[in-house]
Amino acid sequence: MSGQVAGIRQTGTGIVNGVERIKLTFQASVGELESYDEIEIFGTPHIRSRIMGGVHGDVATCSIILNACHSILKSCTRPSHDGRCADDNKYWSRLIMKWTER
Repeated sequence: MSGQVAGIRQTGTGIVNGVERIKLTFQASVGELESYDEIEIFGTPHIRSRIMGGVHGDVATCSIILNACHSILKSCTRPSHDGRCADDNKYWSRLIMKWTER
């Protein structure tokens, strides 16, 4: 129908020294014949992986968050003058542990 939204396409491009090195395309629309998530790496070896049916957005978002927890716990929110961490991330540790116990 004219004037109705049927989908969305988003593209992200990573450019290094003026050369496109990474390209991400996300498309979601009504009436797609097949649903999948796919990654393709052009190189040696050439790699292509496709997850038929795709990964549901909520599952994908939770996976990203949980995989980031380790980095968050190791991060330093207040570096000291000598380069060491001035805090021990007790707040983040308690918050993440409480959240992941659910």
